[in-house]
Amino acid sequence: MKTHKIFSIILGVLISITAIYAFFWGVDIKIFSFNIKFEKVDFSSIYTTLKSINIYYFILAFIFSQITFIFRAIRLWLILKSIKENVSLWDSIIFTILGFGGNNILPLRGGEALKAFSIYKKTGISFVSATNSVIIERIYDTINLGIFILFILFFMNISENKFLAKYFIDLKEFAIYASLFFIFLFIFLLSIDKIEFFKRKKSNKIIIEVLRFKHMILPNFNLFVFMILITILLWFSLDLGIYFLFKAFHMNLSIIAGVLLETLLSVSVALPSTPGFLGVFQVAVELILKTFSISISTSTIKSFAILLWIVQIIPITFLFIITISLLPEYLSKDFNNEI
Repeated sequence: MKTHKIFSIILGVLISITAIYAFFWGVDIKIFSFNIKFEKVDFSSIYTTLKSINIYYFILAFIFSQITFIFRAIRLWLILKSIKENVSLWDSIIFTILGFGGNNILPLRGGEALKAFSIYKKTGISFVSATNSVIIERIYDTINLGIFILFILFFMNISENKFLAKYFIDLKEFAIYASLFFIFLFIFLLSIDKIEFFKRKKSNKIIIEVLRFKHMILPNFNLFVFMILITILLWFSLDLGIYFLFKAFHMNLSIIAGVLLETLLSVSVALPSTPGFLGVFQVAVELILKTFSISISTSTIKSFAILLWIVQIIPITFLFIITISLLPEYLSKDFNNEI
């Protein structure tokens, strides 16, 4: 294993251990003018809080959190069908389980590599195109992240969140400039085939890959719009899951607060950590919930963070274990060698 990978694994373990310690045993951190305080977990209070949740809202939260994976599978299926017509939706469901479930067990987000390798082995699509399909999924998620950030900044009741109330003007200006950048990037991708420089260099290997990548992201405008809509649906499903979990814990927060939580959480778990984002996930949820203006007890915040992690991580991990046990044809003994 390469040195930088070993370093990344060690760094991830250290960050997770630190986060777990902060979340469960409490710590007071001072960074410049910021004072971040994590209180120690009181397990008896958490038990009492969990007993008082509304079970019907919890079931809705669980259902909507899992529906998101169906939308992800449909999106992956459409991406792969643009490369090879005979890819089935069932295959795409398995690839999605391998990717997200694998990330919760394998280090260095190994589920993404496993997904690309499984696509390559099962469908006959080239490994480069299989890897590109995984990258394209992340590009669509990033586009959606930008859409949701704009939605939050322009439509959220700013007084609902203390952080936004303080930095709203600066964030809004940044969002406008970032939006303009992505609009120009989108126009560039749409017109890349018509730019004279790229026309003359079509035989260049790098240009060939750029054009192939562009075709996978934008096979045609209608399909691109449809993919964006599916991406919005899958993330909105996830946000509905968070909103219903708010309701299960009797927290008076809007669905836009759920959008904000999931958006910031997605950025937070990009930090190096152990598989399954253990520790980092819980600390991020606690920090984000503390920025909301309503008063939320420590036991409620801790309980919410633990239960949200269980709902979003455990089911797909369980499906991953079942999949690799019952459907070994989607894997290969050559995985380690070829990756």
